[in-house]
Amino acid sequence: MRTFHLTYTTRGRQPLFPGEALRRAAVRSLVRVGGGWIVLFCLVDEHAHVVVLCEPAALRRIARSLHMTLSAHASVPVLPAHVEPVDNRGHMTTLVRYALTQVDHHALHAHPATWSGACFLDLVGARMLPGWRMNIHEALPRFGIADAMKAVGLPGSLPEPVGDAALKEVGVHALVAAAADAAGADPSLPGRTTEVVAARRTAISLARSAGIGPAALAEGLALSTRGCALLGEASASEDLVRAARVRIGIVLTLAERGVAMSQERAVVRGRR
Repeated sequence: MRTFHLTYTTRGRQPLFPGEALRRAAVRSLVRVGGGWIVLFCLVDEHAHVVVLCEPAALRRIARSLHMTLSAHASVPVLPAHVEPVDNRGHMTTLVRYALTQVDHHALHAHPATWSGACFLDLVGARMLPGWRMNIHEALPRFGIADAMKAVGLPGSLPEPVGDAALKEVGVHALVAAAADAAGADPSLPGRTTEVVAARRTAISLARSAGIGPAALAEGLALSTRGCALLGEASASEDLVRAARVRIGIVLTLAERGVAMSQERAVVRGRR
């Protein structure tokens, strides 16, 4: 098995996935198709980086599969991958920071710890996408969560999943946003796709734990109180609930450190 860095761009560097919903859809598909090979990934405004671990003989097929997956969601044609072998541990260690800080490198208006197009949330357990194998340890055995946290400028230890009091303090809209983030769902939670239903059930579980009433919960989810009650009859995924609590903990940590970008304001507004 060898590690390879694949870079996908567009001709003329046109925007690939304009909009949060489209970017999240691309991430879900990328992980569903390539989660068994992918070590790291980051989708930014007009290109994508994907690091894969595979047999060299399978590389062309894998690169083509990922190319087709990205192309299915892209707003403009995607060029075939530029491939660079990753030859040593130093190179792989550098790629961790490179992939996780692309939003800083390209001056995008987000913090790298909250960017939905990168794998930071997956590496630290703040998002649960079907198909993600977390095989970074095969490519970089000494990798730890502290490495990911340090790369994005956060303290080395992962924030504990927040408790119920903090959930109530940030408010129902923050819980819904965190649930959508944890499931990788479109933030507006449209329709009844698998990830949207999972996100809604996660939000319901969080709200109930926090003591948020049915009317406020229904307003936050843009559903009727009966619709919320019916959805809440099935248990939410414990992994998703924990991921959403970790996600909120990360954002509160950012707020305490003075980070107040648009994505973070949505979560911390209940504390102001």
